[in-house]
Amino acid sequence: MKKILFSALAMLMLVACNQAPKNYTITGTLDTDEFNGNWVYVAETLRKIATEPIDSAQIIDGKFQMQGVATEPLMSVAVITDANRKMTEQGVGTYFILENGKITMHVDTALAMTATGTELNRVYETYNDLVVSYDENIHTLAESELSNAEKFVALMTERDKYKETLRNLVLPHATTQPGKELIKDIKHLYSTEELT
Repeated sequence: MKKILFSALAMLMLVACNQAPKNYTITGTLDTDEFNGNWVYVAETLRKIATEPIDSAQIIDGKFQMQGVATEPLMSVAVITDANRKMTEQGVGTYFILENGKITMHVDTALAMTATGTELNRVYETYNDLVVSYDENIHTLAESELSNAEKFVALMTERDKYKETLRNLVLPHATTQPGKELIKDIKHLYSTEELT
């Protein structure tokens, strides 16, 4: 009987550990005290910061925290504002995916704001890194000493690799609002069949 109870307890603990988070926690730190007393607002778009914010927190001692429930993942923006919800002159903010889980935001001394921590934020970060890397690779190939024929083959190979990597990254999330937004960004690269 003890073995059965122990097994049942172990199964309950395993199931509890594998459940999706039921809320989000955004924890932020700043490497500067310049914004102490200001606010961080989260909204679906920059235009909605003043009229339809999703969440907000005041920056105190270089830190802020927000908690809430995201009914579905949402492409969002976080910005540092003054008390009137107007973006600061420095324009500090970042796009990120608001979803249930632990999200970490950080503002460095160059006033660059980043968001990390959840599955879709990792996908979004990887997506952005891929776009930058592809642009750099294409520029390098275009400026190379290769013949035009060799450049063409190298550029097409790079494009095909890029398309396949993006497709494999984005398609598993195609039913989410952020996935749909990313597909809008890349659909010009694909035929309709390639994105289904």
